[in-house]
Amino acid sequence: MQKAKSLIQTLEDKESLKNLLTANTVDGDEVQIYIGNESGIEEMKDCSIITTSYKFADNITGTIGILGPTRMNYSQVVSVLNGMVKNIEVVVKNLNNQNDKEKNDS
Repeated sequence: MQKAKSLIQTLEDKESLKNLLTANTVDGDEVQIYIGNESGIEEMKDCSIITTSYKFADNITGTIGILGPTRMNYSQVVSVLNGMVKNIEVVVKNLNNQNDKEKNDS
């Protein structure tokens, strides 16, 4: 129970969460996988985190990640994460196009 509380506190700490997602961000389309202690966060030693960045106009716009047990199906999770990134990039592009159209119509 204490492990779960510690993990939840870590995830609720916005600065820790931000550091976790951005400290390991790499340029490019690479997915990053951190198993157990590889995350560098003691409370996540029994977990894995898989992160990747999404882009708009060839610039990294944000990073998303999935936190799970070390025994998860990594290939399936990476596939889901890549699908999420593609969907996010489409939504961001569509929103930007809509904003540009509204500016031009004004």
